[in-house]
Amino acid sequence: MARYEHVAFDFDGVVADSAAVCADEINRLRAHFPTIPEVHNQDDFAFIYPGPLRTSLRRFGLSDESVRDFFDRHSARMMSRARELKPFVPVAKTLADMDPARFTIVTSSYSATVRDVLSRSMPGVSVDEISILGRELKMKKSAKFQRIMTENNLRPAQLLKIGDMVSDVLYAADAGIDCAAVGWGYHPLRYLKAFDARHFVSSPNELRNLLRKYATIGETYV
Repeated sequence: MARYEHVAFDFDGVVADSAAVCADEINRLRAHFPTIPEVHNQDDFAFIYPGPLRTSLRRFGLSDESVRDFFDRHSARMMSRARELKPFVPVAKTLADMDPARFTIVTSSYSATVRDVLSRSMPGVSVDEISILGRELKMKKSAKFQRIMTENNLRPAQLLKIGDMVSDVLYAADAGIDCAAVGWGYHPLRYLKAFDARHFVSSPNELRNLLRKYATIGETYV
């Protein structure tokens, strides 16, 4: 019997190859937030976001209000560049093969950005059937996991989070659910391995195999 009944996918860095655009927009925003360091690669992302996103930027002298302003501006800019974002093709294929009732996109991006990217990368799939819990909900990710469990009548052991940053591992732990940390996104896998994820995944094909082994999708496996 498969272990997980539902999968919560992060979007940026797991489904969408958005790191370059994200870094570019962080660097542009330094005109308004000059204490934030420049970002160019995974190690830079790990430096500015070593923990929960809401608190990491305090290290650079930003108040809670300034942090909210930064992320509001950044998310809006990412949405304006949605047409430049492309999915990791093997991950998009895995999503297309899954029953949309058995997974949710949990993201700090606006859901409109997610739907734009998915609609261009998953032909033949009704994107409107995919559940997306985006930034517009103004909820912590751990609260979004609780919402998924409530709406789907799940125990914590039945929900798996797929993420690419330390914050994903920490938010999953807050909700009492397992996390699979992937190494092709914003944080390097060697850094993620210092934290307590249940699974570590080095490639999209390895993720597909993990889901085949542990995640029931409808009556079959992905």
